[in-house]
Amino acid sequence: DKNFEAWFGAIQTGFDTFFKKANENIKSNEDLYREKLRLEAPAEYWKKRASLLKQESKSYMNLLIGISVISALFLFILLMSLGTGFFETAFSDTVKGIKWSLILITLVSFLAFAIKILSKMTFSSLHLSRDAEEREQLTHFYLALKKDTTIEPEERQLILQSLFSRADTGLLKEDSSPTMPTSIIEKFSGSK
Repeated sequence: DKNFEAWFGAIQTGFDTFFKKANENIKSNEDLYREKLRLEAPAEYWKKRASLLKQESKSYMNLLIGISVISALFLFILLMSLGTGFFETAFSDTVKGIKWSLILITLVSFLAFAIKILSKMTFSSLHLSRDAEEREQLTHFYLALKKDTTIEPEERQLILQSLFSRADTGLLKEDSSPTMPTSIIEKFSGSK
């Protein structure tokens, strides 16, 4: 009886230890799975967004190249078709000279403005595409880090803040991203 009780006590202690570790492991895996479900949709969104922004930047770049080439050809053809005799007579009459100068300056200014806007839109789309790709990778890195190690609340807040903060587009001067309020992060993470 004593041997049986000792054996049964050892088995029961081993089973209790195994059961406790298994419950902790199950709880850890459930938390990780919940976190994965929370971040899976944003990761997929950022992946699609990066692809869309790359296509957008290519279309802006094509438009930029097209407008630049067409405007250069147009100005070349315009200046060559008018000839030197036109400019000699146009600038001998001051009113006619001022009128043609204003027309050419306005035309060149509009073309330069269009080229500047399209180049900003191209680089902004490329920048936002890269930012979306980085956020997707950061999400996967965060989930891998959470699976292998424990993350302190401060580190978790820092990662979530970088994941869900506003991205700088580069279109506005001094466009800074605001920091995310702590209460929103706590609601998202489920902790207080």
